[in-house]
Amino acid sequence: MKHYFPLAICILMLSVSCKKDNVQPAPAATSPANVANGYPLTIGSYWIYENTDIDTNNVETINVSNPSDSCYISGDTVFAGKTYMVFVGMIGNENAVFFRRDSSGFIVDPAGSIYYSKTDFTNTLRTWSVPGYLEGYFKMVGPATTVSVPAGTYQTYDYQGMIVFASGYPWDNPRYVHSYYANGVGLVRETSFFTASPNYIARRLLRYHIQ
Repeated sequence: MKHYFPLAICILMLSVSCKKDNVQPAPAATSPANVANGYPLTIGSYWIYENTDIDTNNVETINVSNPSDSCYISGDTVFAGKTYMVFVGMIGNENAVFFRRDSSGFIVDPAGSIYYSKTDFTNTLRTWSVPGYLEGYFKMVGPATTVSVPAGTYQTYDYQGMIVFASGYPWDNPRYVHSYYANGVGLVRETSFFTASPNYIARRLLRYHIQ
C-alpha cells in the first residue's frame, strides 16, 4: 500500500484529531515577534506549481507524467456557523476540494486540524497516525529559510512534518516533509514522499496571483 504525504494540502486527514501536545518533531525555535500571513485566504487567489521527483542523490527533475498542479480559492462556505475559504486544487492526479479559515492566527480545517500558524513555533500543531505503521507530528519551524523556485526567491517559514514509522521500515526513520510558506504569497515549495520509495517528490511555485 502506498501512502502520499502532501504538506500543505493534507485533505485525506480531515477526520484525524488535532492537538497541541508535548511531542516535538524538532528542537523548538523562536519565532519572529510578528510573522505576517503566509497563508492568504482571499477569493480569486491562485497558485500554479511544477511537480518534481527527487532521487536518493538529491537530484531533482520534472515529473514528466504530471508536470504541474494548480490550486485556487473559489469562494467560501459555512460549517457550524464559521466561514471557511473553499480551495480547489490537485493532489497528484486527483482533484481535491478542501476548506481553511484563520482562527486567531492558526489556519484550520473544519475538523480543527492546524495547517499553519503565524506565531506558534514551539508546539506540535497537528498529529495523526496509521495505527501500527506510522505516526506524524507537524509544527512550524523557524527561523526564516530562503527558498528559490521558478516564481522567484522568497523568505519562507516551514510547516514541517516528522513521520515516524514502526520498526523494520527500510529507509530513513523518521522521514521529514516540508511546506514552505512566504508572507503574502502562500505555499512556495513542498516536499513529500511515497512510503514505498526512498525518493521524494516536490512541488515548486511557477506563478501565482493574490486577490
